[in-house]
Amino acid sequence: MGDWLAPVAGGLVAGVAVAVLAYLCRDGTRTWTGGGRLAVLLVVAIVLGAATPVLLRPPEDTRPVTSAGDDTLTRTVARLKSADLDERLAALAVLDRLAQQYVGKVPAIFAALAEFVRRQAPEAGDQRCAGSVPAADVGAALATLRARPYDHDVTAAVDLHGTCLAGADLRGLRLPGGTLADADLSGASLRSADLTRADLARANLAGASLAGSDLIDTRFADTRFAETELSHARFSDDTLWPSQHEDAVMAASSFATTTFVIGELVLSDPR
Repeated sequence: MGDWLAPVAGGLVAGVAVAVLAYLCRDGTRTWTGGGRLAVLLVVAIVLGAATPVLLRPPEDTRPVTSAGDDTLTRTVARLKSADLDERLAALAVLDRLAQQYVGKVPAIFAALAEFVRRQAPEAGDQRCAGSVPAADVGAALATLRARPYDHDVTAAVDLHGTCLAGADLRGLRLPGGTLADADLSGASLRSADLTRADLARANLAGASLAGSDLIDTRFADTRFAETELSHARFSDDTLWPSQHEDAVMAASSFATTTFVIGELVLSDPR
């Protein structure tokens, strides 16, 4: 049956019902005469006749339709494994465009970008990490991650654990619920980043800046601090600070409505 049948049947039934109602009430009475009963039976027959094909129509296929964007995304993610730098950079540019065009694909795109960064960047403990900055392709992937739409996909957590991100420009990065655990963020800029519920356990924050960042419910278990800037960052009662820094953080903070705001603070581990 075509999709036109349901509205046509509905219109037919409505028209007949109006006609019957007018007939029954033509003299201001509602006497159930023989003619009235016949009219009611006629309405029932018409309703059943019109509704039966609609009710018996097999359910429509509700499987999601694959869009052109899916095929493009699959091919582009495969190009990220190319040995050619220019090919990888071109693929990253396509992913950046797809993330802007197809908001619904942002979780898949960002998962692919995070996997790419973990694969391409040195591990946090690698000797190549010390004093380095991200390679061009890693930097391009991080730039797209930084441009994550603010009002979409806040539950799509990004996993960058154990990665060398020393010297990375992560200003404004949105990583709610994500992980930077065991990552080397020495010298990185995380100014105004959203690290709500993020895991930074055992991360290296030596020389990093988290000024103005959101640290609501963030986990800093065994995190390394050395000349780490925390000025004007916001945190909550459930933010987990290393025990040796709790007093210093609280002493530099004031309570504002529902969160704490740090004043001027540069934090370093005790020697």
